[in-house]
Amino acid sequence: MQEVCGVIGIGNPLRRDDGIGLVLLDHLRSREKGFASLVTYIDGGTAGMNLLHYFSIYRMILLIDAVRFGGIPGQWRFFSHNEAISKSTQEHVSTHISDVFQVIRIAQKIGQIPQHLYIFGVEPEDVSVGQGLSDTLQNKLPVLKKSVEEKLGWMIETVL
Repeated sequence: MQEVCGVIGIGNPLRRDDGIGLVLLDHLRSREKGFASLVTYIDGGTAGMNLLHYFSIYRMILLIDAVRFGGIPGQWRFFSHNEAISKSTQEHVSTHISDVFQVIRIAQKIGQIPQHLYIFGVEPEDVSVGQGLSDTLQNKLPVLKKSVEEKLGWMIETVL
């Protein structure tokens, strides 16, 4: 039996803004809003192909990650895996690992894609070696936290 929702924070906290997925994951964990029986919070780190394992366990997944989509640092986008695949083939949309979108494509090909897979992507400013978010992302954290909470709530309401 598949579990309902996996929220996976992706990133490398030793590459500054690349760790935003983990920062937002920790926030969601600490702000549990009655989803305890529905949501599992997973530190995906720089999991790469290991993400495939999670794709087969959950009906719904929210990936939270630093994503370069040509926006302003700290700007966020929320999109489905189909939109992500489409955009990543049309424009240069990338994440820090070899390519999360490549993992999604492979999951589709082998039939391991969850019913609902969404990405909450935040445009990074600084992914150089170092700890802590850039001042820009640090200043935008309140908005990012509220936005990711709202999107997770929407996802839970949509599936149930």
